[in-house]
Amino acid sequence: MICPICHEEYDSVDYASCPNCTHTVVEAWGTSMDNYSEPKLLEVIVGALEVFDKMPKDIIWIGSEDGIFSCDWEKFSEIAKNTSLWVSMPGIRLVVVGNDWWLREVTEYEYEFGKETMISRTFEFLTLPQVRDNSVCLSETGMF
Repeated sequence: MICPICHEEYDSVDYASCPNCTHTVVEAWGTSMDNYSEPKLLEVIVGALEVFDKMPKDIIWIGSEDGIFSCDWEKFSEIAKNTSLWVSMPGIRLVVVGNDWWLREVTEYEYEFGKETMISRTFEFLTLPQVRDNSVCLSETGMF
């Protein structure tokens, strides 16, 4: 999860507070639940881009990990600005793709009494693996 205040990534089952700073998610959206504004998918993706020093202009496409669904940033941002972070897309893992990097959706669910509830939605940053200059061919390792 990425903290909406300090923008640091953290792993926690307690998604309401960030161990890196003293803020809680409630403080990020207001001091009481009366002022609570549900985070939008667009805000979270823009925040994740900022954490990894990327900008919307660096995006080639956004869609499903299998590539069946895709669109450009302009079309996606129009949809995502009014879409709650908690809207589930069953069977679809969202990716935000750049030239040699991508953000991949990581969603955690909780199951209770046969009901599925999304408890966290974050994005991990991935880059293309690089070959080292001194790499060894697998056939030379004796592993095969």
